[in-house]
Amino acid sequence: TRRSSDLKYRGQVDLILTDPPYNTGEDFRYNDKWDKDPNDPDLGELVPKDDGSRHSKWLRFMTPRVWMMREMLKPGGVLLYSTCSTTVEENESVVLDFLSRRPDCVLENLTELFPGYGELFTSQGMFRAWPHRHGMDGFFAARVRKK
Repeated sequence: TRRSSDLKYRGQVDLILTDPPYNTGEDFRYNDKWDKDPNDPDLGELVPKDDGSRHSKWLRFMTPRVWMMREMLKPGGVLLYSTCSTTVEENESVVLDFLSRRPDCVLENLTELFPGYGELFTSQGMFRAWPHRHGMDGFFAARVRKK
């Protein structure tokens, strides 16, 4: 099996932009073998909307991928985590959980990069657009830097 520590580009990447699939749509597939073998070509089975463990499966799906992305970053590298989902569970919760377990990574405050657009940012500096407030599709983004 191939683990993140065996990645060809480990510690060499400046920027990773990820737009993960979200679990609120109709097309979420779950392959529970990926964290053991990321080369497994099986996409997994479609997870029905009424599956009581749908969100847990999604977190198990995303967590090893986010950790692998972190392994690819060089010191000072940036992971931009973005979704077109408005759920806190798929956005802030994923980012904050990751940061709580990775003290070598820090959340960067996006309001400093985009002054004058404060209404689009959370108190932690993550971008959050709400359709009913901002007249655009729901969207989320967080910028994480590896120390």
